[in-house]
Amino acid sequence: MDAKLVAGYITSGSDFSQLPDVAAAAGLGSKDVGMVRYIASAALDELKRAITADSLSESNKAVTKISEELSIGKDKVAGFVNEIRAELKLDCSDGSIINVNNIGNNTYLGIGGLLFKPSKEQANLFELVRYTGEGGDVIVPRRIRFTDIVYNVKEIEENTFRNTDVKTIVIPEGYVSVDAGAFEGCSKLESVSIPASLETIGDGAFRKCGSLRRFDVAEGSESFWTDEFGILYTKDRRSLIHAPGALEGEVELPEELVFIRDSAFHGCSKITKVAIGPNVKRIGKSAFSGCSSLEGIDLPASVTEVAEYAFRGCSSLRSICVDADNHVFASLGGILYKKDMKALVRAPGSFEGDLDIPASVETIASGAFQECERISTVRMGDSVKDVMNEAFKGCISLTSVTFGKNVGSIGKYAFMGCLELDSVVLPDSVKSLGTWAFGECKSLRKASVPKGLDIPMSAFPQETEIEKR
Repeated sequence: MDAKLVAGYITSGSDFSQLPDVAAAAGLGSKDVGMVRYIASAALDELKRAITADSLSESNKAVTKISEELSIGKDKVAGFVNEIRAELKLDCSDGSIINVNNIGNNTYLGIGGLLFKPSKEQANLFELVRYTGEGGDVIVPRRIRFTDIVYNVKEIEENTFRNTDVKTIVIPEGYVSVDAGAFEGCSKLESVSIPASLETIGDGAFRKCGSLRRFDVAEGSESFWTDEFGILYTKDRRSLIHAPGALEGEVELPEELVFIRDSAFHGCSKITKVAIGPNVKRIGKSAFSGCSSLEGIDLPASVTEVAEYAFRGCSSLRSICVDADNHVFASLGGILYKKDMKALVRAPGSFEGDLDIPASVETIASGAFQECERISTVRMGDSVKDVMNEAFKGCISLTSVTFGKNVGSIGKYAFMGCLELDSVVLPDSVKSLGTWAFGECKSLRKASVPKGLDIPMSAFPQETEIEKR
């Protein structure tokens, strides 16, 4: 058998179910091809593990299991497996290491569809930049070999595993960083092992991982810590990095906590309550975005920053309450405002009915009412000057909006997707209208606007009659 041909096929990350046909094309005898075909049909996962396991002992376990469960001679299975492993140079005893091939554009392809590139920062180092494999259980290699030279791998780059079907990830000792969005959208990912050597994890690295149950941090880590809920923090517990997407019920955060990072609870759709400690100062961008079962939030007096879209998509959120001693924020009717009541920051997702914006409000912040699907009418006072980006985006029940006479700007996507809005009158004060400001407002038949206003082509639906007065 031409083991090099079979190894090349495996290295490409192709479907293992086609392995018998590839082995036949590589010259494997008909009886042995029949054996491989039988194994592939009855124990495909074990065959894959036997060939690609990082250690010989793991490979041998898989071979033994195949032999016993399918009543095939162990020597025959091992002979086929070991010939391929030898070509892949996976018979090493010195840890996680795989052979790679240069596929051009300074990119190197390894077994299972792992792609690497040389580090821009340090010679003799490589970075893991993309995964194109089938998913399942993935052990990230610690080293790679090219033309008999071994290189260390220490970083997982941004978006490497994004939207793949990986189920478990073991990051070996020696890695130092996982970049932002590295595992975003891995909806089947259930567990992540963090080595003691890891020093940094970028914002949103595990965003939209709805099956993730917990983070497991190796003993001896000087950078990270997990609590009883499996939530990942910095070692000093002052910064909350990520909550596992499958987290549910009520959650209590540690008293030492100061910063809830960007996207920290993004997509945790089963949590109902989060008890924020008395020392939290900052809540990052999209921190609780998509927490559709979250019912209430109490902000302590210590909070000085709530970033954009922090509570976007929290459709069950009834109120955002603020400690009376807070010097930056206030709450009125469950809606979050700046303390001086000049900026409306965020309404709870379940807000419904009619709303009169308080007379003091000058700014309606980005995403302030985004996806408040039950709000029906909005009336703004003359103090309102700016309606920021996405302020009312996705308010699908909004039937009317009344602008005050001093509104100067309406941001991008401000009313996009307000499906029941049938007419709008923009006051003469409006000088700036963002792209898609009323995009996808499918019922919008008429818009009255100032004569001199510059209207982007996408600001209104094509069917809307625009009256310039």
